[in-house]
Amino acid sequence: MRIIPVTPSFGWEGFSQRGDLVIGEAELDYSSTKYNLVSLFEFENGKLKKEVDYFCAPFEAEAWRAQWVEKI
Repeated sequence: MRIIPVTPSFGWEGFSQRGDLVIGEAELDYSSTKYNLVSLFEFENGKLKKEVDYFCAPFEAEAWRAQWVEKI
């Protein structure tokens, strides 16, 4: 059996920058499954020095922290 990788649709939702650090937020959509993405980009002399990515499936907030959640 041959497994063919699926490329998600991808959309950046926003960027923040402080000095040489850029933080990007995006949503990945694998047809029926969505993931949130946060990418940290560290630059040095105008070139990318390091990238770290964090992925997470969306989830509902726990009841005890609902007071700090604003649904969009």
